[in-house]
Amino acid sequence: ETQIILMVGMLALVVFVALGFHRQAELRRIRRLFLARVAEESAMFEKVVGLAGASLETFARDYTYWDELVRFVRTRDPDWARQNLAEPLESYRADAVWVFDTAGVLLYSAGAEDDGALVETALAPLRQGRRFVHCFLWTAHGPLELRGATIHPTSDPDRRTPPQGAFLVGRLWGPDFVKVLSG
Repeated sequence: ETQIILMVGMLALVVFVALGFHRQAELRRIRRLFLARVAEESAMFEKVVGLAGASLETFARDYTYWDELVRFVRTRDPDWARQNLAEPLESYRADAVWVFDTAGVLLYSAGAEDDGALVETALAPLRQGRRFVHCFLWTAHGPLELRGATIHPTSDPDRRTPPQGAFLVGRLWGPDFVKVLSG
């Protein structure tokens, strides 16, 4: 009778230990599945951001090694800026553009409210020697994606010469833009 009780007790202990190991294994498997799902969704989001931001990146990269923009920084011709900076905003699905001289003085802006503090945040890396910047900033109207670059002559697509100024372009990721992305 004692042996039967001991055997049943040992059997129960083995079953409980096996159930514990099984539970731990299942929890590890669920955690791995969850982490894989998070990684997958993060990768998809990065692709969406990359695809959606490609036009902004093109705008910032192509316009900032252009002799005409270097000339604008010197002349500050408002008609040239309107035709060449404000009018292309819609083509690039952008909402705002800013041009600064080498001292950080705003020379031109279009489509932008007074977001000086936000723009300063994006300008800081350019002033510290980086040639390109990409960031998201929070505004009263929602997330604002900013792309920027230092301005260089056409003959310097590698941007080795000293910057002639800075250029930023932004897009609000508001409900209308998100609807376009999801549609």
